[in-house]
Amino acid sequence: MELDDLDFYEEILHVRDGKGGKSRHIPMNKDLVGVLEEWLEYRDDVNTKKVFISQRKNALTVDGIEHLFRSLSVKVGIPDLTPHVLRHTFAHDLAERGESLQTIARLLGHTNINYTKIYVSPSREETRAAVNKLAGERYS
Repeated sequence: MELDDLDFYEEILHVRDGKGGKSRHIPMNKDLVGVLEEWLEYRDDVNTKKVFISQRKNALTVDGIEHLFRSLSVKVGIPDLTPHVLRHTFAHDLAERGESLQTIARLLGHTNINYTKIYVSPSREETRAAVNKLAGERYS
């Protein structure tokens, strides 16, 4: 992601080369806008247009991102923490809050809604909660 991909006035993020090489514009919520503005102040003036940089102030590489996620995985106690897990969580949380599959598909850059269904499959706890909604007062 490059600095030119951030439009703070319109609160839009341009994903240039997303999964499958697809480009799209997605809205940024107020939290993301705030965090990115703080990061850019902290980031200072460096010799790259990339938004995220390494400790050496260079563009963050794929290896650097993988290292970052491995470190975070250990610190937060989530063994398989990856960017893809964050993408899945984003889609799942939107679905859990009642967003339509069409909206989620658009945010993820999916042209086929069947791909989106994979991200929003319910957890064991959610299926249990759904079934429990049918429980009557008889055995409560």
